[in-house]
Amino acid sequence: MTETEEREWVCGHFDRMMAAPSPAERTAYLLRHPVLLSSGALRFIQAGRSAEPGLRATMLYLDEARAHFWQHPEDYPKGHGPLEALVDELRAGSVDFAEALQRAREPGCSGQLSHSYLRAVLLHWVEELDIDVAFAMHAAELALEAAWAMPLPHLVLDVRRAAAEGFIRLVHGGLMRRPDGRRFARAIDVGQWAVEDAVAAGRPALQGEYLSMLGSMALDAYTARFAPSTAYSAAIAAWLANAIDPMPAPSVGLALARELLEASVDLREPGSDRGRTLKALLEAVVYGAFAGGGSPDPGVVATLAERALAELDSASDQDVIARIRVLRGV
Repeated sequence: MTETEEREWVCGHFDRMMAAPSPAERTAYLLRHPVLLSSGALRFIQAGRSAEPGLRATMLYLDEARAHFWQHPEDYPKGHGPLEALVDELRAGSVDFAEALQRAREPGCSGQLSHSYLRAVLLHWVEELDIDVAFAMHAAELALEAAWAMPLPHLVLDVRRAAAEGFIRLVHGGLMRRPDGRRFARAIDVGQWAVEDAVAAGRPALQGEYLSMLGSMALDAYTARFAPSTAYSAAIAAWLANAIDPMPAPSVGLALARELLEASVDLREPGSDRGRTLKALLEAVVYGAFAGGGSPDPGVVATLAERALAELDSASDQDVIARIRVLRGV
């Protein structure tokens, strides 16, 4: 779209929302077209509809709703947005996954997204992992496809950022329940995009957060169900034999986790954030040694444990501290 077409797309939805005959119907329209809940859309409306009676109050309402749902995605009303409508069709069997992916890319879906909406809907699907892992992962892929196909060039970056973060979190949870090499690889690719975006934006703390998220995802995919011991190698081999799609070998996956976590440590905020990343790095070192048929280097383990404990809070980080003591004793 050109900038003019983009502005008219947003302002057209604003006009139709305002034409609804009651506040309840305006709210319903907004929830079906959450593109209006983005700061970029609000700038287009401000520029294109400056003469609209009562614009200031409406803009304030939209901006407050946008900010609230970004900060509190759990409050976003579920079941009304464009992706949820598509996912409901997929669940009912009225479309197959290939058709759903195509529909997600179309402007009727991709052109209705906002960062606040995506953050909320992906959080909701994380909660569904315990109900149906495969279905939740399908839903996350639809969100990612829609975000990358969004036709609004001035709004798409925030949408992709929200989709990338939510996709990584959801795949992280899914991999702890069922190994899936294809989605593991895609989450790594999406995460690398997010890291590069943070670098380009000059946001080192966010770069470190994404690297830590990716490293933790890779780590937990191989370790979440297993104790660190000499029996680990056989146990993880049996687990990976049931993968939906083949995963990288444990030594490869854990080496990747270690690389990502090492890159993130110095970019993390001092204190609990850095301490928790160091704890994850310690786990990658310990499990990586067992995956290779050896045992952890006591000096490396001691150094990482001491660094992590120096960052952690003895009151609020007791679970992490307890885990470090276990790892230090293997």
